[in-house]
Amino acid sequence: MKKLFYVLKIVLCILVPTSHAHAAARLDIIKTIDEIEDILPTIAPHIACGPCTLVAFDIDETLIWASDPRARSEWFNQEFTRYKGLGLSPHDALKQFFVKHLQAHNDSLFYPVDKDTNLVFELLKQQNIHIIGLTARQPLMNSITTKQFAGAHIAFPNPIPRWNDTFVFAGPEQPVLAIDGIIYSSGQDKGKTLGLFIDALSYRPQLLVMVDDMLYNVQNVQQFAVSRNIPFIGFHLNKYEKSIRPLLEEGVMPTHVALSAGSIPVK
Repeated sequence: MKKLFYVLKIVLCILVPTSHAHAAARLDIIKTIDEIEDILPTIAPHIACGPCTLVAFDIDETLIWASDPRARSEWFNQEFTRYKGLGLSPHDALKQFFVKHLQAHNDSLFYPVDKDTNLVFELLKQQNIHIIGLTARQPLMNSITTKQFAGAHIAFPNPIPRWNDTFVFAGPEQPVLAIDGIIYSSGQDKGKTLGLFIDALSYRPQLLVMVDDMLYNVQNVQQFAVSRNIPFIGFHLNKYEKSIRPLLEEGVMPTHVALSAGSIPVK
């Protein structure tokens, strides 16, 4: 892994911006990957050493996962769909189970989905690439998210000074919060909520990258990028679905992933 980072760092820094100027304008791809470090060879040919590339990471089942099933996205989505199927509005459906979901987040242990996550963050930071979180979580979960990263030993990068303020937006249906470099989209379209953040900063990245375990989230951000004519690379990361979830269903702790970093309770 260290050898891979060394090679990629050389590739990133010797890129000549004019060599990819025309290709970047046409760049619009989505790839399915098994490991978080698989994003590096794909984005390397398309970025220059500079601060205009933005990489957005989902959180749940992309960066961290919970020991309690009720704190996972799958349980949340199942409950939300179940109550909406009973004729409840999205707001009323959420009220039926969100307290249980939030309590599970408080009580659960959290683990990294991929043990190489911090190394990927470090390489991206070395190239002055902007990193943000883009999660479906509710804004009130911002404090607990920070604790969960600490428990999973995930060193999520600090935001650049320009983004260090707190932003509150009126989302399509619910408020959106951006704080500490993470956008809490309240389950709304991630492309639209990312657009609110970018517009507030009058910021246009030369390349937008999205990493998420849910393909539809990647596609929503892709639609936003296309609408703004921003070069886009999306990654559907299926590490959790392919390597962790099957073991959990068998009652086996995936030690090759989880225990490599350890974890501590959120409380």
